[in-house]
Amino acid sequence: MNLRSAAFAPAEGLTFPLLSDMDARLAAALRLPTFRAGQALRLKRVILVVDATRLVRHVIYPVLDISAALREAVAAAEERAMAGHGGVDEV
Repeated sequence: MNLRSAAFAPAEGLTFPLLSDMDARLAAALRLPTFRAGQALRLKRVILVVDATRLVRHVIYPVLDISAALREAVAAAEERAMAGHGGVDEV
């Protein structure tokens, strides 16, 4: 996790692990949405709810309201856990 993610998680009250994809390998493998800014390739905001088996269970895109998207992701993870699927990590 990078320093921005490390500061972001507690500020937003997140208690689950966040993934930092600094070298964009995961983004490329999943074909996540990107755009170019100058010479740099940037990721568009996307939230993936991933279970303990590393299966993507919920996707939020586009992320226009970060707080609302986080609430939706937490609700999706909690709903899955309550349905007895458990073991949900969010990325």
